Amino acid sequence: MQSRRTSHGFRPCAQCDYESQVYLDGHDVPSRGDPCLRCRCSAGEVSCERLDAACPALPCSHPAKPRGQCCPSCGKCEYDRRIYADGQQFQPPGNGPCLQCRCR
Repeated sequence: MQSRRTSHGFRPCAQCDYESQVYLDGHDVPSRGDPCLRCRCSAGEVSCERLDAACPALPCSHPAKPRGQCCPSCGKCEYDRRIYADGQQFQPPGNGPCLQCRCR
């Protein structure tokens, strides 16, 4: 454990254990599983806040969330949990050949 010198001697620095990693007091703590979490080590505790509420409203109807990013974007489309490139035509699974969609 690290320590800091104060006017009253030495005191141990607080640290946090999170997802099998050790972080020092005051440091950002990344979440490997959720890019929408912003976490910070403070006084030996990890506190997190959600960032997805701050994502901007988008003009597209089916925005996709790129892997590792919190906010969706209009560069690709997400339909029925599948990602399609902008401009790509596709037939939604289970709807037969009569339904054609295009990512916009």
